[in-house]
Amino acid sequence: MVMRLSELLERIRPIGTPGAPADATPQREQAALDEIAGISAFLAAFEAEADAVIAAAQQQAAGIRSEAELAAQRIRDDVPDLVAVARTGWTTTVEQRADETVERLAAAADEQVAALGAHAQIDRVVDDVVDALWQLAEGAK
Repeated sequence: MVMRLSELLERIRPIGTPGAPADATPQREQAALDEIAGISAFLAAFEAEADAVIAAAQQQAAGIRSEAELAAQRIRDDVPDLVAVARTGWTTTVEQRADETVERLAAAADEQVAALGAHAQIDRVVDDVVDALWQLAEGAK
């Protein structure tokens, strides 16, 4: 249903504002058209401003999207390097722990060799004493 001009003005005109009554005359019709022309110009300017705001928002959103895509690509590009660094760190840690373990085992082996060497010296001393006793015993005969 299409509104008559007077109905439109009644809806948008504040209460108590003088305007064209329901009975239309050419002068009142022109007054109504003049009133609508001002409203129309205001609405056109508002629409243009709204379109500019929307266009700026779309442009800003496109820029943000583009920056986000570039940041995501940089992150994807850095992943192999980050993985390599992580692997190097892990390898270094494993190698350090292995070196520490080898050092502990080598120290324990050195202690065992020293202990065995001490036992070997005791055995040699005992052999020397036994040999000396035999020599004494044979010399006493």
